[in-house]
Amino acid sequence: MTAGREAAPGREAETPLKRGQRGGDPGKRWMLAFQAGDERAFDEIVRHYHDGVRRFVGRYFSDPHRAEDISQEAFVRVYRARKRYRPTAKFHTWLYTIVTRLCLNEIRSRRRERRAIPIQSGVGPQPDIAEADPARSIPDPRTEAPQAVIEREELEDVLRDAIDGLPDNQRIAILLLRFHEASYREIAEVLGISTMAVKSLVNRAREALRGKLGRYRAGHPRGA
Repeated sequence: MTAGREAAPGREAETPLKRGQRGGDPGKRWMLAFQAGDERAFDEIVRHYHDGVRRFVGRYFSDPHRAEDISQEAFVRVYRARKRYRPTAKFHTWLYTIVTRLCLNEIRSRRRERRAIPIQSGVGPQPDIAEADPARSIPDPRTEAPQAVIEREELEDVLRDAIDGLPDNQRIAILLLRFHEASYREIAEVLGISTMAVKSLVNRAREALRGKLGRYRAGHPRGA
């Protein structure tokens, strides 16, 4: 399977959602070509979407090998679904529906394992939360003093725990919204719910994260 293409030096990586909005829907065209028998079109799909999928899955799982396995499995599902594919939605929405279901299945499987076998605290999904709304006040580590670094790392741990504790649909909505700049409509298509339901999920998730952050800060006043 072809590896994802790295972004050019000095240029910000382009997410699949942004790419799908530029110049039509190339993913849809490639998938239809692949469906018609052009194997090279599948290589184009993997080349253009692999990096974004890998980053998205990495928000859920700290184990890079497991994240890569899930990413690869997503493209295996795409390959197997070529005969059933219908271009009724944007390709990236269809793709991220597959990715989302794989992530949620893995999370639920791990939670069942945790109930069966106690594991060390802190092991499990560790999403990067630096861009989530309540975390925007986390300082740039390059400009921090040692004590500030310790405080920032503690804050990041609090936010990771908070995101990890969100219900599955709230968590996926926050990640799609913040890390892939998906619209509410696109998130609704991925989750199979209404746009209003997505807005409700996002609002509840933000409130939960703010509450967790507020309790942490109340117990750790600045300068204490």
